[in-house]
Amino acid sequence: MEEKEWELYMSRKFAIMDYNTGMLQAEENGLKKGRKEGKKKKQIEIAKKLLDKDMSIEEIQEITELTKEEIQKL
Repeated sequence: MEEKEWELYMSRKFAIMDYNTGMLQAEENGLKKGRKEGKKKKQIEIAKKLLDKDMSIEEIQEITELTKEEIQKL
């Protein structure tokens, strides 16, 4: 391969690696966000059940790690 062809080859190879890295990072960020949202939904679901059982807001806070304000909105 001539030098110019080699440079084009390497340039394309690096561009593909950059693209793949970006896609992987986007996927990982999406998974993290999804897990966080799922955890929050589960905490709210549990808090609602505990409220139905007439448990105190302080106890619900301790169990679910939600704030007092979040629980009061339920």
